[in-house]
Amino acid sequence: MTSILPSTRRPDITVTPSGRIDIAARVVRLLNMQPGDVIGLTHIDSEYYLYIRLRAQQVVGRHECRVRPTTRRARGTFRTWSVRLARFIRSAAQASQLVLRFPCGEPHIVDNITYIPIIIRSIL
Repeated sequence: MTSILPSTRRPDITVTPSGRIDIAARVVRLLNMQPGDVIGLTHIDSEYYLYIRLRAQQVVGRHECRVRPTTRRARGTFRTWSVRLARFIRSAAQASQLVLRFPCGEPHIVDNITYIPIIIRSIL
C-alpha cells in the first residue's frame, strides 16, 4: 500500500528558485509581523533563525526582504522576494527539489528580539 498523504505536516516557510519566500500565518503571529517589516536570517553553528531585522516604522528607502501580506486578512500569509536569500537557504539545505518547504520550531527571545528556528534538515 502507498499513502496518499505521506506527510501531513504543513510548511511554515516555502522557498522557490525565483526568490519567492512565503511565510505561514503561524510564523507571522509569532514574530508579530506587520506589512513592510524587513526579515533577516542568521545562523549559529548549524541552526538557522528567522527574525525581524527592521520594523516597518524604522524602514527608510528600499530594502531587500520586505514582507507584504498575500491576503487581505490581517494575520494571513506574508511573502517576500529575495533571490540571494533563497539561494543561501537552498545551498544550506543541500536539496535537489525546486520548491523547498520547511517547518519552524518554537521561538526564542534574546535581547528583546524574537528568533524562530527554521528546521532546514527536515524538508517537507
